[in-house]
Amino acid sequence: MAAADVKDFVREIVRAAVTLIRQSPAPPWIDAFYTVISLTEIDQSLNELLSEEMAERLANLGWLSYPKVKRAWDSLTDEEKIEALNGIVSGIAAYGLRELLEKAAYDILKWRGLNERQKAIEAANEFLSGKIDFDILVYRIIEALWPTPKEREESEADIEGFWKGVELSDYVSEKKLKEIVKADFLNALEASSPKG
Repeated sequence: MAAADVKDFVREIVRAAVTLIRQSPAPPWIDAFYTVISLTEIDQSLNELLSEEMAERLANLGWLSYPKVKRAWDSLTDEEKIEALNGIVSGIAAYGLRELLEKAAYDILKWRGLNERQKAIEAANEFLSGKIDFDILVYRIIEALWPTPKEREESEADIEGFWKGVELSDYVSEKKLKEIVKADFLNALEASSPKG
């Protein structure tokens, strides 16, 4: 299968999976997290990853036609299957992260004051310039969303869900992560910030 065909296969699976995730009542980053985990279970051997069962799992991600997915899957070499799986995992993880950070920016703009907004903008800029890592950025976002210890205590379940979404960052490249932070978090906050 040509490289373009592998990309088309990845795109089709990711698009179908994302469509299904959007229909779920759960936050999209939670569904994306569990979808990614289902494809990256540590106890899977390479043979299981490359098997026909994986074609069935991929078809089920987006309720796609199993025979069609199996035909495409069977046409891939083992290297292409691994490339496709990595692309699918990365695509779903990127979607979940975008949703998480868009919602975080929206909630900061809607529920928090200028001080929290400025701190979140500053943290995002520091992450993008390499001064802090993503985990530090996340702590700062959490502080902006839930500024007091009491709010953090009362929102424990939401914060736990937030961290599940954050774990999706393990499945995207640093470059992609920075693109998502800039486009889906920082730009949203700056677009709505009063200019000083």
